[in-house]
Amino acid sequence: MLDTLGDIQPGELWIADRNLCTSVVLHQIDVSRAAFIIRKHAQNVRYHVLDDERQIGETSTGVVFEQAIEIEDDFDNTLIGRRIRIALDEPTANGDTEMVLFSNLPGSVTALEISEAYRKRWDIETTFNHMDRMFAGEIKAIGSPRAALLVFSLAAIAFNTMSVVMAALRVEHGAQKVDEEVSIYHIGVNVQSDWNASALVGDAAAWEQRFATLSAQAKLAKAMSP
Repeated sequence: MLDTLGDIQPGELWIADRNLCTSVVLHQIDVSRAAFIIRKHAQNVRYHVLDDERQIGETSTGVVFEQAIEIEDDFDNTLIGRRIRIALDEPTANGDTEMVLFSNLPGSVTALEISEAYRKRWDIETTFNHMDRMFAGEIKAIGSPRAALLVFSLAAIAFNTMSVVMAALRVEHGAQKVDEEVSIYHIGVNVQSDWNASALVGDAAAWEQRFATLSAQAKLAKAMSP
C-alpha cells in the first residue's frame, strides 16, 4: 500500500475499507491534495472530536450523523476531517449495527452524499466478484497481461448483457420480486452452458473455417441469419 500512495494524484477521491484506515494513509492522501472516504478502523487512527455529533438525515441503509474531528499522524501533524456515523437499519453480515467513515471532503459535499458514495463501493466490488465467479473474468496465472485484459473485457461484456436482462426483468416484474426470486448466478451459469453447447456443433477449426475470412460486419450478419 505504501508504494501505491506515491501514485495519488490531486483531485482524486479514494474510497476504501477499514483495512486501509491508518494515519499514514489518511495524511498522505490529504497532503497529495486528494480526498478520501475510508471506513474507520478500531485502533489505527488517533483523532480528537472538535464538536458535538449532529444528525444529518437518513439514507437507504440508516440514519446519518456527522461531527468535525482532528486526525493526528506519527509526526504530530494534524488534519481537519469529518467523522460520519451511520446507525444501520439492519446489522451487517458481521453483526455491526453502525458504520463510521472518515473523510476530508469539503462541506459542499454532504454527509449523505459521502455515505451513499461509500455504499456504492460495494456495488463495484460485487460486480467484480460476479464477473470472476460467473464469467471467469480473471486469469489466475500471471505473465499474460494481454490475455488477462481480453478475458476481463469479455467478462465485462457478458456482465453488461446480463445487467440489461436484469433491468428488463425489474421493469416487467418489479425490483423486489426479481431481487428475491431471480438468481444472477444461475443466469450466468446458463450463459456459460450455452457457450459450452456451441462446442458440440464444431471444433475450433470448423469455426475458424466458417468465419476467419469474413469482415466483422459479415460475421455478425451471418451469425444472426436463420
